[in-house]
Amino acid sequence: MSIHDMGADAVFGNETGVRYYPSDLDQGPFMKFTTYSIKGGVGSSMSDINFGGPFQHVCLPIPSGLNTTYGQGWDQEDTGQFATTIGAALEGGKSGAQGSDDSVVAKGVGTAKGAVSKVMESLTSAGVEDTLAAGLLGVVGKVTKGAAQRATGLAVFNNTYATYGGPAFREFSFAFSLKALSASDTDAIWDIVRFFKLNSAPQLRTGGLWRLYELPMVFAPSFHTKTGAMNFNLPRITKCALTNVGVTYGGDKYSEFTNNAPVQVDLTLSFKEIALLSGIDIDAGF
Repeated sequence: MSIHDMGADAVFGNETGVRYYPSDLDQGPFMKFTTYSIKGGVGSSMSDINFGGPFQHVCLPIPSGLNTTYGQGWDQEDTGQFATTIGAALEGGKSGAQGSDDSVVAKGVGTAKGAVSKVMESLTSAGVEDTLAAGLLGVVGKVTKGAAQRATGLAVFNNTYATYGGPAFREFSFAFSLKALSASDTDAIWDIVRFFKLNSAPQLRTGGLWRLYELPMVFAPSFHTKTGAMNFNLPRITKCALTNVGVTYGGDKYSEFTNNAPVQVDLTLSFKEIALLSGIDIDAGF
């Protein structure tokens, strides 16, 4: 018995606006794409954004090559000798203030005083000559390039630190090959392709000298078993912007039905999540 025979309510409850292909989609696992409109909100997590309808759905077979990546924004930064000294001084001042029972403001003042004292101490210590010499060699090395290194036998570099810039937005790409078995199937395929093209585009509210767009719909992709239940063995995906829709008509060798519709349409969808994931989200299955 197919999803069509069971009725949409068997899979989606009371949700309406369901499109699916092929008609025997219940013979295997499938993906569902649900649309949401953005109603406003400020922030980078799902709880910061308000969503509304209309809620429409497209169901397609799960494509091969499913994958996801979890990017983290680590970079590197060069720090000069003076900045390194100040950083060490600030760290020392902070450590000295941690054991104090004073107020938060008093701790901050103590940290600042400790930092200044540490800097002054380092500048008047016996090692200042080595520091200045190394700094001078670094300047000379930049001016004369390799000549300074060959003359002295030394190479000076700034300290390099890893700096964290936050998590990256996840991106997903899904490729579907929609092969019609009859001329009537081409209507369902055409409707599904139109669904993604239309909902990924903005609506123009005002033209003329200024353009005001209503935001495109966002999509919530999800993975399901053939009974319609959520498949928690595959990663959960938060709401995504559909950044690119690619459509190829005709297959390897273009051919048509008698209604002039192509016998095959290849659909490629590229998504980017609109929320940043934290460890709590990943622990919840995202």
